[in-house]
Amino acid sequence: MIPETSPARALPSWLGLGLAWSCLLLLPVGRMVEVPVLLMAALGLWLTVGGGWRLHELPAMRLFGAVFLAMWLPQLLALPGAVEPTHSARVVVTHLRFFLGGIFLILAIHSAGSHQKLLRLSAWLLTFWLLDAVVQMVLGYDLFGFGPAHGRPNALFGESNLKFSFCLALLSPLLWEHAWRYWPVPARALVFLATVSAILIAGNRSAWVMLGVVLLAYGALYIRQHGRRAMRPLVVAIVGLALCAGIAYQYSPIFSARVDRTVAFLSGERDPATDSIAHRMLIWDTAKNMFVANPLTGVGPRGFRYAYTEYAKPDDPYLQLKPPIIPTNTHNLLSELAAETGLLGLAGLLTALWLLLRSGWRAASSAQRRMLPYGIALLAAFFPFNSHFAIYSAFWSQLVWWLIALYCAALGKATEENPGD
Repeated sequence: MIPETSPARALPSWLGLGLAWSCLLLLPVGRMVEVPVLLMAALGLWLTVGGGWRLHELPAMRLFGAVFLAMWLPQLLALPGAVEPTHSARVVVTHLRFFLGGIFLILAIHSAGSHQKLLRLSAWLLTFWLLDAVVQMVLGYDLFGFGPAHGRPNALFGESNLKFSFCLALLSPLLWEHAWRYWPVPARALVFLATVSAILIAGNRSAWVMLGVVLLAYGALYIRQHGRRAMRPLVVAIVGLALCAGIAYQYSPIFSARVDRTVAFLSGERDPATDSIAHRMLIWDTAKNMFVANPLTGVGPRGFRYAYTEYAKPDDPYLQLKPPIIPTNTHNLLSELAAETGLLGLAGLLTALWLLLRSGWRAASSAQRRMLPYGIALLAAFFPFNSHFAIYSAFWSQLVWWLIALYCAALGKATEENPGD
């Protein structure tokens, strides 16, 4: 429980819910999401410094602190060898806002009721995203007058910020979990099919992979809970997925083109001029060179773009362009950590994931229920065989640490050994 002396008890419940929810509400509006993040960080600092009590008394706070240190310390230790020390130092220092904001979230969203309310608010917001995307796909413009982004449905994210399908795939467990618990079967089916269709038609392969991870995780859990009785509902779901994919392939040029290029790539037809997978293989090769030359601590957080020219091959296609294009990140979690924070960064990630997984396994069944949607979203976020946003970037870090903080907050006041442990 939160100690009686903690100033967190003086915080109105609506403040924590409002700030946590606004992190999703403002996602489509450029950098505006930094406003609630900074407010939460300021409140987290106030709760820490002015509270007069020890954070380690809460299991959720111990878990969050250990996970943050595991992922932040490699950034700090990479600074002495950073290729661009000023920029890397800025990344390291500003990442502390996620730690302080996480402290606020854990103290403000600590009860089962607050988690239920936040999940409901998040589900309705994501439902609105879906409705907006459907309107855009049918009419050619969304409820705010935005057209598709480069021919892809992008809903209220606008015509240049291609992040709708990525965010929807990542956050879909929050929508599906609430729908499964509280909505009737027809509404669940409609939301499920609409989510899958919107993600597929948007044509973002990274979002497809995350959607696949989420679906496999829920399928495995459903089989574990229901055994043979799960087969019929899963078959119906698979048929629905196949129908969505077939219709999208028939009527969406973006989706069909992406599928054709992916099949061609897997068949050995690798053309860097036409497919982003082949482009990224060139980038990963340069990241490998950085890691080999700086195996322990890498080239520093967000240093990839500054070191690219030095470690790229002389005939690198990006450098042959006029003017040259310097990739800003590796588009893959593991290669980015290897290049920018080396073995320490990789070890920190594995440690953090182990801590999160162990805590979920050992948590009380009531806590596991609260942790589930955030845990599945994190599984999709950290799935290594995918293309990712830069892990140290403001946009992706904000989303990942928001999920981690709420996952830890859902742990509650105590843990117990899982009977299956």
